[in-house]
Amino acid sequence: MNTARHTSVVLTRAPIALVSLLLTAILLPTASLQADVILHSVKKFDPCEGGLTPGGTWLIDDGDVDYLSLSTAEKQEIYNDITGQFDPAWEYAWGSSLGGDIHVDQYFAVDDDGYDKYGNYLCAHGADIVVHYEDITVPTGKTVDWLQVYTESGQAVQYPDPYKWTVDPPPGITIDGVVQDQAPFYYNQGENATPSRFSDSPRDYHLEALPWSGGVTFYLFLASWDGTYTPGTYPHTVTLHDGIAWGYTGYCVPEPVSCVLFAGSVFGALILRLKRT
Repeated sequence: MNTARHTSVVLTRAPIALVSLLLTAILLPTASLQADVILHSVKKFDPCEGGLTPGGTWLIDDGDVDYLSLSTAEKQEIYNDITGQFDPAWEYAWGSSLGGDIHVDQYFAVDDDGYDKYGNYLCAHGADIVVHYEDITVPTGKTVDWLQVYTESGQAVQYPDPYKWTVDPPPGITIDGVVQDQAPFYYNQGENATPSRFSDSPRDYHLEALPWSGGVTFYLFLASWDGTYTPGTYPHTVTLHDGIAWGYTGYCVPEPVSCVLFAGSVFGALILRLKRT
């Protein structure tokens, strides 16, 4: 299973979430409203500044963030993937828009380099995003949380998965010393001091001397549910509403002068792999 993409380190990885649909017995509702997506500050590209492998990191869709409109087939694919990642008593459905505004306050491509705790010189590709919502219509008796899913491509793929979409973060893993609960939301209960706000800073790391290319796409949703989670108490139905897509792609290509170092770097990559397992 993929590890979470909730970041925090000195060069490592970290957290995010998503959703579903009972397309066998539930008709997809037709939204009478649609949330407005407002992009405030964006940095579409961050070049690699220095190092052995020139390249950079780009935001997907040239930095545009639009309202996420998914086809029935796309919803079914997400539903099929996420229902197997948590306790099957968690049920999912697609709902109509909650209206209001989704503000993307900050959305920056990030390309950085530095040393990890083992002395390896690494390059990092990623993005920083901050989002909040305003004036939404919360369904009666429900709580609204963030649910995020992601899919990886190229060398950004961390581990082979039997499914395309991974809930961010997956259940039961430890991030920044905190064990993630069994609820399919980006934040643990009580973890998000401002529930209307979401932020994430995913990163992909590789040895600076080695070529690399890959990317990650995230779907971030507003999800409503009954708001009371106690392990072992089920079922809970999570309804997915409005969403946005965001993410990044990056690459690094060694310059001719660095090719002499390439073979030694491959050996270094093997050492790094052993230290991470």
